Amino acid sequence: MNRFAFGFCLLCMATAAIAETPALVERAEVLVTASRVEEPIEDTLWSSTVLTRADIAARQASSLHELLADVAGISIVNNGGSGKVSTIFMRGAESDHTLLLIDGVRVASATAGIAPFELIPLEQIERVEVVRGPRSTLYGTDAIGGVIQIFTRREPGTTGVAFGGSLSGGSHDTQKIAADLQARVERAWINVGAESFDTNGFNSCAPEALAAFAACFANEPDLDGFRSHSGSLAVGYQFSESWTAE
Repeated sequence: MNRFAFGFCLLCMATAAIAETPALVERAEVLVTASRVEEPIEDTLWSSTVLTRADIAARQASSLHELLADVAGISIVNNGGSGKVSTIFMRGAESDHTLLLIDGVRVASATAGIAPFELIPLEQIERVEVVRGPRSTLYGTDAIGGVIQIFTRREPGTTGVAFGGSLSGGSHDTQKIAADLQARVERAWINVGAESFDTNGFNSCAPEALAAFAACFANEPDLDGFRSHSGSLAVGYQFSESWTAE
């Protein structure tokens, strides 16, 4: 009888362990940008890096190009502080050979000729996928060096509301305020984000810079500041398992 009770207890423990196993298995990290379909990142053939919201918060970067500065295969040139043109070179390719996507939509500049990485607010980013190497077969000639895709904040996976915000400041009267809200009700969802960034900056054309053969070779006694107000709005509805509008 004792052996029977002991064996029965072992069977119950084994059954409970088997039942709990699926809950302990974490969902594998996926990559979308390389082939335009979800695939486990460890199975993809392309050299890639994925930065999640947790990675962005942990790195405490102040801008997107600062966040990407230590990613393998990327070189960044910034033309002088916040809001100034930032150029990204991926694997030695030209600056206009790195494609920028935001939620699958191409983003470019009508003036500088390259994507405006310096103007994209970090607080509205949920995830960044970097795929190094030529992807021109999928995206065209502007993806010879690689592709960087940004995914904005998404609605909660289940019905409910999620929100957050941040407030920061620094020297030169620098202030940054950001807030975001995501909500989902059955088949419909809405995502709202906003950010305000303001800094007085400093005089980048000071006399000492002229003496050091730097800056703009002129004395222009004014502060070179920067002000940016940005926002995003996404509304979606799932009509069926196959049809979704956003």
